[in-house]
Amino acid sequence: MKPSFPMRAPRLLLRSGLSALALSTACTSQPPPKAPPPPGGEIDLTAHREPSPAPAWPAGLKPCSKDDPDGAGCAAGPKKAPSGAARSDESTVWNVPIGPDDPVRGAKDALVTLVVFSDFECPFCKHASSTFERLLADFPDDVRIAWKDLPLPMHPQAEPAAELAREARALKGDAGFWAAHDLLYEWQAALGDATYRQIAQRLGLSWAATRTALHSARHGAVIRADVALSDRVDVPATPTTFVNGRKLVGAQSYDKTRTLVEEELEKARKLEKAGTPRGELYARIISSGVQVQPPSDVPPSAPGE
Repeated sequence: MKPSFPMRAPRLLLRSGLSALALSTACTSQPPPKAPPPPGGEIDLTAHREPSPAPAWPAGLKPCSKDDPDGAGCAAGPKKAPSGAARSDESTVWNVPIGPDDPVRGAKDALVTLVVFSDFECPFCKHASSTFERLLADFPDDVRIAWKDLPLPMHPQAEPAAELAREARALKGDAGFWAAHDLLYEWQAALGDATYRQIAQRLGLSWAATRTALHSARHGAVIRADVALSDRVDVPATPTTFVNGRKLVGAQSYDKTRTLVEEELEKARKLEKAGTPRGELYARIISSGVQVQPPSDVPPSAPGE
């Protein structure tokens, strides 16, 4: 019998007190097929990894409201944003704060911070992760990546996968989170308990304790807070990346992302030269950034809280 994840119930409530912003996902109407578990439910994590899907943004958009738990109401063509939503272009700076719950990869005092709202079951989020890896390799001292969870209702494994990564962070720090992140994307086509168990074992985590975390939505409050923030910074799709507060929607090309990074590097170096410490640059840059105000900005409590 397939277990039911309690986190799905709070997600149905998430939008009850927030704006009616439509959420588009880069996932096509025919996502990559799920790989069936092999006999005995075992997944060989040492086998050759599956290739990343070819990017198809913006073709094949499947816009989905956060109110739509199953994606059944998704239709072709982008949905109109609500009247209260902010209009912006890539020059707009958004106030996207980074807190102690956010996994970060890269130099702590980086000049450029990329904050990505992502979903472990979205193939376009997986594709975007390779762009971030290249940027970290090309700018090891000047770029860092911060993660925000945005599991979409149309992806039934997105929440338990996010719970697994969060549990790995709770026990192993940021290094544990990113190790789980990489394995979850590597085995995206086979997400489920059999894969989660082997990932947990690969990371040195107790499967019994990890399974309890997944099925009790132990980190649900943190995930819900990220979803609430996605409203306030007008996130329309997964993945959405903020480069020092400047928004890029979808799995953009490496060249386009790098161009924005280089523009922000130039600005940050000027601020540093003028006396702003490197470790304070990001907070200063986003301090004058914008947010939109949903009708109610209080994430609902999970059942039993």
